[in-house]
Amino acid sequence: MGVLRLLVLVGLIAGVVAAGCSRKDETARTQESSSPRTSASLPTTGSATTAGGSSAQILVELRQHEIELAQIVEQGRLTEVHGKVAVIGKLLAKAPDRATDLSDASRAQLRKRAAASAKMADALHDAGDTGDLSASKIHFGHYQAELREIENILSAGSLVR
Repeated sequence: MGVLRLLVLVGLIAGVVAAGCSRKDETARTQESSSPRTSASLPTTGSATTAGGSSAQILVELRQHEIELAQIVEQGRLTEVHGKVAVIGKLLAKAPDRATDLSDASRAQLRKRAAASAKMADALHDAGDTGDLSASKIHFGHYQAELREIENILSAGSLVR
């Protein structure tokens, strides 16, 4: 019975957070001078160029690209690693300026982590370029750990406001 209560509580918290993010996104849309965003305007798997946005939007994009990269590495499609890492790198480079809901301190942390992740990305795509699956998996693990830190910064920004 305790597990059921915990699951219900987690579900309620997730609903409240999602509702808060939805309201925040609606407020941001009405404040923007450009046309409102829809889910259709979010970048596709090959794009990381959406202008503006919240840390929650960036987090969704980052996680989607990370899932795709994990599949690429797991399936040994190493010739595709370089391209996917480049897309993530572009997303991370623009993230501090796009995440309009982050504090200055969080943006500084995000810039620092993005720079650190770029070094890890270099090692990952070098391993992919040489066709070394074992090294690619190891470097992907390190890269993924750095992406977790970035996701933590973005998650905190999407909950505060």
